[in-house]
Amino acid sequence: MYTADFVQSAPQFLFTPTGQPVYGGVGTEDVSTVSLSSYTTISQSSPTRIDAGALTMSYDASDGVSIHNRRGLTVLKDSVPHDTWLHLYGTCIDSVSAVNLIRTTRPFYTFSDFTLGYLIDVPLDLELSRFKANQVKQGVSNAWTTQNEKSISSFVLERSTNGQTYSAINSQKAKGTGSRNEYRYLDEEALSLGVDRLYYRLKMTAEGGKVSYSQTEVINLSETALEEMSVFPVPFDRELEIELALPNDEDVSLVISDVIGREVWNKEVSFERGSSHHTLDLSPLPNGTYFLKVKTAGKVETRKIIKQ
Repeated sequence: MYTADFVQSAPQFLFTPTGQPVYGGVGTEDVSTVSLSSYTTISQSSPTRIDAGALTMSYDASDGVSIHNRRGLTVLKDSVPHDTWLHLYGTCIDSVSAVNLIRTTRPFYTFSDFTLGYLIDVPLDLELSRFKANQVKQGVSNAWTTQNEKSISSFVLERSTNGQTYSAINSQKAKGTGSRNEYRYLDEEALSLGVDRLYYRLKMTAEGGKVSYSQTEVINLSETALEEMSVFPVPFDRELEIELALPNDEDVSLVISDVIGREVWNKEVSFERGSSHHTLDLSPLPNGTYFLKVKTAGKVETRKIIKQ
């Protein structure tokens, strides 16, 4: 048994640990800021070691965080005897409600104080409009779009097989011209690594050495992706169009889930051989973020969709 107490004040153990090792020295990121507004204390009734703990925390404007400035947001764990913050990393979760969530991606094995923090300052002259990884026939395609990257020197795409230890697989020099720039990289080694899941993130380095990280993209390789599928418009209002290219006439399973995995809509639709499309009436769904899973004979594709 364990208890969790939410405290709306600065953590008792508070310092700016820039330059301190993170998680026993593993990793290269320094934490620049620790939350001044709240922390959560979790304790056990017995001091037994837990088995690979994970934590989901909420954040809002009172934490100084919004959906527009959450790059670099992470979950921190107070170490004992209070000599550093352990960096648990985190993946932000889009929510259909007013509550925004971040979930740890590095396990922990004891309970203590947990709070929010930021990696070293995010460069001001960069807006990462999009970072997306998709499984394709040749591997995993990574694409990102930026704006206002005048002071950015490079982008490094990093890959992990466990969500904890990352290695660089591609480096690209920042274009630094115009208000909008697009980048792509195909990870052709992805399907030969012998794992079911891969994690991707983007390291962005500014002139002067400042570094920030994108959100983590997770690819489940155990599911074979559909090669030719279009879902539009995103975001949509009432109706969503889906277009597929299939070798034969086929009944296709369509399932929509919310951000915590609950199925909210499903339908089986008949698609004709070749390229064909259907219009889905999703007007009953509340506004929010969802995931559409399209399943054909032996192939599965999941797309993020937004209703507004």
